Amino acid sequence: MRIFKRPLFELPLQVRMFIVFFAVIAVFALYTSYQFTKEINEQFQRYESVSRERSTADIVGYLEAVYQQDKSWNIRSGQASVRQSMLNGQVVTLLNDQREIIWRTTKQTGQIISPTTTQRRIPRGRRGAVEAPVFSFEVLDSEQYEIMEKPIRYNGWTVGYVVIASDLNSSLHPEGVDMQQYLLVSAMGTVFLGLVLAGITAMILSHLLSDPLRNLTHAAVEMQSGNLNHKIEDRSGTREIAQLTRALNFLAISLQEQRALRKRLTSDISHEIRTPLNALLALSEAYMDGVVEVGPESLLTFRAEILRLTSLVGELGKISDLEDDNLTLKKERIVVDDLLQDLAIVYEQLGLKSGLSFWSKIGSEQMIHADIDRFKQAVINLLSNAMKYTPSGGSVGLQTRVRDHQLIIEVVDTGYGVPDAEKELIFERFYRLEQSRNRGTGGVGLGLTLVKRIVDAHGWKIIVKNNTPQGSIFALFIPLKA
Repeated sequence: MRIFKRPLFELPLQVRMFIVFFAVIAVFALYTSYQFTKEINEQFQRYESVSRERSTADIVGYLEAVYQQDKSWNIRSGQASVRQSMLNGQVVTLLNDQREIIWRTTKQTGQIISPTTTQRRIPRGRRGAVEAPVFSFEVLDSEQYEIMEKPIRYNGWTVGYVVIASDLNSSLHPEGVDMQQYLLVSAMGTVFLGLVLAGITAMILSHLLSDPLRNLTHAAVEMQSGNLNHKIEDRSGTREIAQLTRALNFLAISLQEQRALRKRLTSDISHEIRTPLNALLALSEAYMDGVVEVGPESLLTFRAEILRLTSLVGELGKISDLEDDNLTLKKERIVVDDLLQDLAIVYEQLGLKSGLSFWSKIGSEQMIHADIDRFKQAVINLLSNAMKYTPSGGSVGLQTRVRDHQLIIEVVDTGYGVPDAEKELIFERFYRLEQSRNRGTGGVGLGLTLVKRIVDAHGWKIIVKNNTPQGSIFALFIPLKA
């Protein structure tokens, strides 16, 4: 018996299924959370960008209104409105039309925009051009702050500029930050809850799917240990599990039948061998004691028992053909009618010796593609089986006919027949009908099994049906090429 090497690492099916289900659901939950968090952050970034633009527009509008009212700039121009911008993380600088600083705001954490003084000639009306300080601005951290410069207009003229530096890490609205944090925390909580539910779902699914397989595994182990009476019941409602359950139950029944047939075979073989051996032993002792004289008649009896043993050994030799999973075929074109006519002549003579009448109705020439030796062996087994189980005075026949592009070869007898309940078993190895076992027919029940193997190897079909008024008909169906 071949021993298969077990893998070094084995996991129960339920654990494997749990890991797979949980991993798939967890990856989906984490990916969904990532996309959701990313979308929240992008939406808030767009919202803050729009808010900054709106705040800048409000500041520009307010400063234009202040200039329209005062017609000039001073240190207090518009400061009241822009103080709120400091709370929103904005630094505002007001410049006149010459880009000179009027005023600027700063954050408590330090200066954001640093003025640098340069000398530049600026027109001063009647005085002409004079040297005056002009300020330029340097962003201390260009990645953290966004700078926007907007002109301030009055009656179509640019009267000043406002420079607004917005902290990108600071929200314009504290309640927006709270909402963002709330949504992110909710997303994380949802992911955690999803992972918990994923674990529970994976556990339930793995349990539902692995339980039926665990039961089937237990049944298979029972069968391996020799307990073939273990009946498997499936309540899973899954088609594949139900099919596997039926297959294992059928296998158990088949193994039980094979076990019974093998026991019967052992009994039959011991009986078949014991009978001729006892006869040979008795004859040899009679020869030795001088009770029976050695002569042609007594030697014929001796020879008959030896032939009986030889026939039994030949039957047992068929087992090797049955154990071969791949029956080798050497196909060629065969004229069926010529071969069957030759067999009919032989079995007509055998029928006369057995007190049987043999008849044949073989039609016109038909060609088939088959292994001639295997085909002849199948027909011989059918004819021998028919003669063996037909009582003296009966008849055995061989006939052919063509129907629906099929050649039908029938072996007809007037023997005991095959009960309907045993028609499915008649081709099983070692199977013999009770009435045949009770007669001195010999054999171990392999002839018809070998016929079935040959028929299946060729892709043909064979059935057994009742003959009227008594006996059986074995019909072999061979497809004909169009």
